Amino acid sequence: MTTTPTTRFPRVVLAVAAALLTMAAVVALPSHPAGTIGNGGWAVEPSGPNGTGTRDYFVYTLSPGQGFQDTVGISNYSDTPLTFKVYAKDAFSAGGDAGFGVQAEAEQPTDVGSWIQLAVGDYTVQPGKRADIPFIIQVPPNASPGDHAGGIVGALVTQLQQAQDGAGVNVLPRIAARVYVRVSGRLDPALDVKQLSVKYDGSFLSLFGGAKTTVSYELVNAGNVRLNPLTTVKLKDPFGRTLRSKVARQLPELLPGGSIIITEEFQGVPPTGRLTAEVTGYALGEGATSTTRSAAVWAVPWPLLILVFVGIVFLALRWRARRRRRSAKPASPSAPPRQPAMA
Repeated sequence: MTTTPTTRFPRVVLAVAAALLTMAAVVALPSHPAGTIGNGGWAVEPSGPNGTGTRDYFVYTLSPGQGFQDTVGISNYSDTPLTFKVYAKDAFSAGGDAGFGVQAEAEQPTDVGSWIQLAVGDYTVQPGKRADIPFIIQVPPNASPGDHAGGIVGALVTQLQQAQDGAGVNVLPRIAARVYVRVSGRLDPALDVKQLSVKYDGSFLSLFGGAKTTVSYELVNAGNVRLNPLTTVKLKDPFGRTLRSKVARQLPELLPGGSIIITEEFQGVPPTGRLTAEVTGYALGEGATSTTRSAAVWAVPWPLLILVFVGIVFLALRWRARRRRRSAKPASPSAPPRQPAMA
């Protein structure tokens, strides 16, 4: 559900609301939680006057300079008191699998994490209770249009008995409630395929059973809209015919600037000479966009080439031998000169 506030917060209102952020309401939890964003024992989730409701994430559409007040709930479903550090950070598409990642506590946010004003600190939540913590999200006047992402983090503070050097160590398992902010303005959805490479593992026997072909590439969200992209990969022969394909692979959500590295393998690809890998990335719906890139590799039919080479050598040797035989054949004796007739 997208929240589209229309009220702009004057500075004096923000100052008053910021002071109120130090007060977190504590409410009782239902015995059987549903739809929590957590690990079963505790959760960090959107909340409000009527409880956690049905929102999975915080989703807003705001204009530059606009603000909105909301509530995050830190729920304790365990049977012991739990203490949490609560703070806001920027989000990103984590490298490799493009999962939703949030900055470490020591990192300084510059985007959504810096737009969120809440009372950072430790909150102890009793068993079966939820701490409702109000916060304000204030979009800077110079914020760029498009989608921005962050997270409100609840980090569980757990005291280990003793480290190897004798000192106590805090372990902080974290859960973040996602915060998506779309800043009004021009939207430019775009995808790009980078670092595309194709490898053909041909051998002497590949003419008879084909060979494994590996296609690797990086799909990048090059626009300012978060996308749920799909990709197709096709292998084509020199005449443009499709030999193998993998169609409509659904990928994780990519935030603007995020990327994912993908490797596809095809078995039994025949050696057709020049082999072209064609990768198409596309997204449907509101952020509809597409892009296609290709790269080629030589898929050499070695057995056939060897047979052709052997045949050429055989014919050349045979022609040479025949020519030698012709040059060595003795010439026919010439007829004796005719004697002049006697008168």
